Amino acid sequence: MQTFSLGFISRTHLVLFIVGGLLFFGVVIGLFSYYTEWGVLFELLAIPAVFYLFYKASGFSRQQASFSITEDNLQMEWGKGPWLTSKKDQQVAWSNIATYKLEPARLFDVFELKLHTGEKLAFSISKLNDQEGRFREFYRAFLAKVESLEQANTKGKSINIQKAKTFYDTTFGIVFILAAGLFLIGLFLYELYTFFFN
Repeated sequence: MQTFSLGFISRTHLVLFIVGGLLFFGVVIGLFSYYTEWGVLFELLAIPAVFYLFYKASGFSRQQASFSITEDNLQMEWGKGPWLTSKKDQQVAWSNIATYKLEPARLFDVFELKLHTGEKLAFSISKLNDQEGRFREFYRAFLAKVESLEQANTKGKSINIQKAKTFYDTTFGIVFILAAGLFLIGLFLYELYTFFFN
């Protein structure tokens, strides 16, 4: 049995904390800007305040978990999480997992398991702290287990867990990326044209 101590992010709590913090800072900076001569100073302090807010929000919305890869299942034991969050400990048999995918994003990767029942288990991993390195170790062990299950026969039948397509593997994702790239190139060429010929 391999056990990994992981930290995941609650995206809902992250968004709520950031929006609440931005509203608070916006009101404070607006009041000080309007009623005092030091308004410009407070406006300049808003930039580092927003970065600090995002950093604190990442910590505020974090939940620790212990994931164990055993011979028969994947065990998830949840520690204390963000306010008003409760996740139940789970054991998912390897034969119940239909697909898995790791969806890359700018700030968070999302690891998703889809069960044969149709239920999806999604876990957000922050790239802002040390959690990503520990998650990569778990993910490598998970892939090794999936590969070993495909090769071995379990009670007369092999367990086949498929890798699902990420957004960037779908036709829509490819078309979206190409369209965005062409738009940016067109915008750049338009700016060059207006700069030199107008």
